[in-house]
Amino acid sequence: MAHFFGASSQTDAFNTAFLIPDFIFNLFIAGALSGVLMPSLVNAEKKSPQKAVDLFASFLSIMNLLVSLISLLCFFITPFLINKIFASNDIEQKKLIIDLTRILLLSPIFFGLSNTFGSLLLAKKRFFSLALAPIFYNIGILLGMIFFAKKFGIFATAWGAALGVFLHFLLRWIDFRNLNFPLKFSLDYKNKDFLKVLILAFPKTIGMMSFQGMLWGFNLICYRFFKDGALSAFAYARNLQSFSVSLFGIALATAVFPFLAEFSSKKNYQKFTNRLEKSSRQILFLALPASVGIFLLAEDIVEVIFSHGNFSQSSAQLTTNILRLMAISIPFESLTHLFARAFLACRNTIIPMIGQIIFFTLSVGSAFYLSFKSDAAILGLSFSIAALLQCVFLIITFHQKISSFPFKVFLVNLTPTILLTFLMTIFIKILFLVTADYYIFWRLFLIIFLSAIFFFTSAFILKMPEISRVRSFIANKLFFKK
Repeated sequence: MAHFFGASSQTDAFNTAFLIPDFIFNLFIAGALSGVLMPSLVNAEKKSPQKAVDLFASFLSIMNLLVSLISLLCFFITPFLINKIFASNDIEQKKLIIDLTRILLLSPIFFGLSNTFGSLLLAKKRFFSLALAPIFYNIGILLGMIFFAKKFGIFATAWGAALGVFLHFLLRWIDFRNLNFPLKFSLDYKNKDFLKVLILAFPKTIGMMSFQGMLWGFNLICYRFFKDGALSAFAYARNLQSFSVSLFGIALATAVFPFLAEFSSKKNYQKFTNRLEKSSRQILFLALPASVGIFLLAEDIVEVIFSHGNFSQSSAQLTTNILRLMAISIPFESLTHLFARAFLACRNTIIPMIGQIIFFTLSVGSAFYLSFKSDAAILGLSFSIAALLQCVFLIITFHQKISSFPFKVFLVNLTPTILLTFLMTIFIKILFLVTADYYIFWRLFLIIFLSAIFFFTSAFILKMPEISRVRSFIANKLFFKK
């Protein structure tokens, strides 16, 4: 995308066009899918397999039908919505956003179906299609750009996203078919388990809308205070930052979630807290060095990945500045995903909602305040400040409200990871000097490769338990366990 379109008004329009489709998905269905439906299915199946079948059928039929109807309605009223909410007087830009939005309205429909099946697959502890589906989504976008960007421009990216979301759904549908789980159409809105899911999902939905509000707020700030391409620079930086969060934070939190839900349902809070503490260290074992690495290598990463084609030097510098500040948030956001799921496993959706509201308020508020004094790089700083305080809030509240968290044990066991991360920082600085004259791609590759070797070899020599846990997670939880 950077190669074909750079960071420009076109890519700003593409990122803005996601706001309404994502709003629909988050408002009507994502709250229930993000940690509410899965434990509800587990609990229903313990009572009776038929209850799980009825709950899944009601949710799949009612909520996805609602999303489809709302998306269809928005297709016709998109011009009205964009004209009311879009912070610009550029008529051509508004028209482009309207056209792109109408294409992307396919995404809440197929994402809704795909993630509903995904919740059931997660309840059955099947992780393979959960891990693979997002890759196919990106493949769809890539195919659209590679083959059609020159002919159709930014619209090729939108149609590629539509193809990707269909592939996302198709992969999970195939995996679902292998479950031999009964599937039926049901509009039984009086189903007690279904109503409980909606009640539990309400706070989670508010929380997710808070994150969506952050995106809306950043969008308005970029169009009001910054030049064309600022919104896209933030999106590029966010994609790089979220790669580490997804790889280490979300993946590990998702894998441990069904076990936390199981311990919670049995009220075994000692095992619950022990698993949470170990998972926290496991996440930080990967997220801390990733955060430091991206912070130190931000300029080279942006140069190698983005700085070609239509991506200008000024866009590269702005993206680098945002990425460097956003890298600070990686360990905090990663832990946030874990502790949010810990609350959800206990069927507590209020605290994660409050955490998301804190994130929204701090991120948008600080960005708006700092926008008068700085450039778009403050978006990365505001994001990291909000992520840090949200994480602190969730951990302290868990300790006070749910179960006593062993902070002393946690910090003592985390010390080797902190020490290794510090030593890795020095090692990277030395490698910068040694490889100063290397071609930038090979310099970046060597620094990342050798730093990873240094970090994991040192962890192995120190016999850190996180090494075996990561290996076990990759082998048993993510790929091979049925």
